[in-house]
Amino acid sequence: MGKRIVDVIPNIPQYEDIPYAGDFECPNCGMSGFYDFGHKHKKPNLIGWTETNIGLMGVFECPSCGGKFRFHTTMCTWIADKDEFDFYLHNYACRCANWEEIEVKLD
Repeated sequence: MGKRIVDVIPNIPQYEDIPYAGDFECPNCGMSGFYDFGHKHKKPNLIGWTETNIGLMGVFECPSCGGKFRFHTTMCTWIADKDEFDFYLHNYACRCANWEEIEVKLD
């Protein structure tokens, strides 16, 4: 069995300074996100995850401006244990620009 993503990327304890992005795109420049790849958005980098007062979130970095943003990657619930969170985080991780380097760490 391989490792979980939450085991190979950093846990970022200070989430308060990282903007929440409910629309899944960089709040600084809007040039990176999870929709319209190649047209509007560049693929972001997954740089970590964080435990907030309202659940676990993925932390991403915009390749255009370097801004960081976070959002819930789980479906249907904000509250998830690490295994459930990891399952849903994987769906976003494999669409990130740095997926290949994360994938190598999972073996």
